[in-house]
Amino acid sequence: MLALRAFHGGFDRIRPEPTLYAGLTVILWGLSDEFHQSFVPGRDASGWDLLADAVGFAIASCVFAATTLRSARAARSR
Repeated sequence: MLALRAFHGGFDRIRPEPTLYAGLTVILWGLSDEFHQSFVPGRDASGWDLLADAVGFAIASCVFAATTLRSARAARSR
């Protein structure tokens, strides 16, 4: 949610380009995290964790879209 907010410049309506950049950033961050975990004793890199990051981003995108859509509708009705 924070990545979406950062790339959109706030809680404005959801737009494809900032959403794509936020998604790529989240995935690359997760990939970097998994890479670093592979060097930590007792930890391992897992594709499942990376998938969980991607699913979490998808859910956050849906929540972001629903929230901004609701805010836009409320502003129009005023």
